[in-house]
Amino acid sequence: MKRINHAGQFALILFLMLVALMCGAAHADGLTVHYLDIGRNDGILIECDGECAFIDTGAYLYGPQAVEYLRSVGVTHLKYYIGTHAHEDHIGGGSKLIFAMNPDAVLQPHSGVREQILRRAWAKEERTAVQNAVFINTTAGQTYTLGSATLTVISPSRIIQCRAESGAENDNSLVMRLKYGSTVFLFTGDCTNTKLVALEKEYPGALDCDVLKSAHHGAGVLPEVLEACSPQYVVFSTSDKALPAKQTLKRVSECGATMLITAPGQNSNVIVHSDGKTLSYSTAKSPASIGFDRPEYAVYEGRQQSTKLHLNPAGYVGVTYSSRDDAVARVDGLGVITGVSPGTTTIRAAAVNGVAAECVVTVMPTSVEMRSSELVIRQHSSRTLRYTVLPKGTRVRTVTWTSDDPQIATVSDRGVVKGITPGQTIVRVTLENGSQAACAVVIEPIPASGVRISPGSATITIG
Repeated sequence: MKRINHAGQFALILFLMLVALMCGAAHADGLTVHYLDIGRNDGILIECDGECAFIDTGAYLYGPQAVEYLRSVGVTHLKYYIGTHAHEDHIGGGSKLIFAMNPDAVLQPHSGVREQILRRAWAKEERTAVQNAVFINTTAGQTYTLGSATLTVISPSRIIQCRAESGAENDNSLVMRLKYGSTVFLFTGDCTNTKLVALEKEYPGALDCDVLKSAHHGAGVLPEVLEACSPQYVVFSTSDKALPAKQTLKRVSECGATMLITAPGQNSNVIVHSDGKTLSYSTAKSPASIGFDRPEYAVYEGRQQSTKLHLNPAGYVGVTYSSRDDAVARVDGLGVITGVSPGTTTIRAAAVNGVAAECVVTVMPTSVEMRSSELVIRQHSSRTLRYTVLPKGTRVRTVTWTSDDPQIATVSDRGVVKGITPGQTIVRVTLENGSQAACAVVIEPIPASGVRISPGSATITIG
């Protein structure tokens, strides 16, 4: 495979994407990607037009599980075995796949992957198979065909020199873009979020995809990565002991993507199919039922209210929330409701298999009241009026103060009333939602403290 210089890598990628888009009509068999429930590891089978590739396997003990799965779906040979990087928890079982499936080539970012696979091969026949296999060091910009699909290497463009056990090896991971028709899958190995963000900055659009395999098992996904990928689906290859954090689940749900999690207590094996234009998926497991802990919730506008779900089985986390009317109430990826404006709407929680539950949310208006209903001050004096927003503790961004007659009394934007001339008027405070409270203001004249005539005596002429 011819190498290209660094400056021309992304231009080639874009060119290949354009060719694939022009030529990628729907195919009879289509493209199928299997994300295996294989511990906290990556094990991914790609099938297209009778040709197959397999990415990683997990540790050595997971090798037999990967081989058994391949045979169960009728796969007896691989065009490519792909080792994303030299960490044992990704390619430790690679010798099992290479021995059982006799791949045409093994794709790797650097020769350290072969060394690790060979080191972990316990059986003599496995070591022989690895030694006889064809290993290809890939680099960014290279492409490989799998049936009528195209697999493009996005990263790395250069290899970080480090020990195989080092954390820096994660950023040597192969990041690969699989394109079939107009659909795109992104495989990231253990590439860090920081590296993915840097890739997007260097090659804008390179990460755009329909299906994202989240990097580094169940680790967090930065908002910048989700924005760059803009996926329909995010697949987490992980275990029940290392599920995505709540913040990650929230981010994925709020970006509009469907979460698919290979942990046995979640979705187990996940299969995504493309006909070249549209995607469909199936999962080995999903919740049998979902229910809110109560049928109705009430929340004040501007305030939040948490919800609770009863799930069967318990512990399922891949739930997507939505509001029928975001203008009344919004709901985040963890089921926390925010009241927006007075009214009623419906909140829905749904799993990937379509099992769902709904609850009614009533948003009550925020109100305001004056702490004093009447204020008496003297002319040219001032006093500050205080108010309370209900329910107590509600924060409001803006209130408006007005005086019915500014010639009698004025009021500042901080509620400071100043008497101008004797008389009566009304001072009002108004919230953004129109709720209003009023105070009657009386301005008294300044009383005389005494009388003095000047001069004290005078002499005048008659007439």
